[in-house]
Amino acid sequence: MSAGPISPVSRPGHKNSRPVPGDRVEAVRDGKLVSVTYTDKSGRYRFSLPPGTYVIEAGSAGYRHMPKPETVTVRAGRVHIVDFMLETGIR
Repeated sequence: MSAGPISPVSRPGHKNSRPVPGDRVEAVRDGKLVSVTYTDKSGRYRFSLPPGTYVIEAGSAGYRHMPKPETVTVRAGRVHIVDFMLETGIR
């Protein structure tokens, strides 16, 4: 999970986002919260979920707009990557 922009001006070759450590990420199935995890210092998170369809939700207080939840269908033995970008409001 990242937050950006971190500067009002983007320059080629320079990232304009930063990791968001310690943010809560939820997995919801059939309207019920089934798992919660938190991002690490690099903004990464991981769930170990049984096969099925889940809504992955993330967000943190202090950001301008919360990211749209992502629907993911988990299949056995597969890795799914869901990356969220939190809006800082910097312009």
